[in-house]
Amino acid sequence: MDWIEDGVPVRQLFIEIHSHNTPERRVLTVIELLSHSNKSAGRGRDEYLAKQKTLLESEVHLLEIDLLRAGEYTLAASQSGLRARFGAFDYAASLHRGGYGQRFQAVAWTIQERLPTVLVPLDETHPDLEIDLQPVFERTYDECGFERMVDYTQPLPS
Repeated sequence: MDWIEDGVPVRQLFIEIHSHNTPERRVLTVIELLSHSNKSAGRGRDEYLAKQKTLLESEVHLLEIDLLRAGEYTLAASQSGLRARFGAFDYAASLHRGGYGQRFQAVAWTIQERLPTVLVPLDETHPDLEIDLQPVFERTYDECGFERMVDYTQPLPS
């Protein structure tokens, strides 16, 4: 999904995992790393919620990862359910397996905790992939120069 918001092009990126053993190469799993536009009122959020609804009603697996502390709660798994299970949390990930109704596998954690391992379902002939998010984000941080983007000697903005 691409559009212009406040004069700035907005591009939503996501990962789709497709079957390789069928002629139609159907979508098996969608991985969404939530963005500010997914969690803020406006076109981006409206489009994301419509996409989320469509995926939840399909046979496609949906893994949502929310690493943003700001914005409206957006994961398909209920916020109250996560709070009941995990208590207070800053971040969460939710997995909805296609065709399983309103059941979710979820994990939630605080900023002080290590990022978790998440499951990525494939097809019935392959076991779930396990992705340990902590080294993925450490490598991204190290290789993309994020340490140059933040002045760690300054107090955090309020």
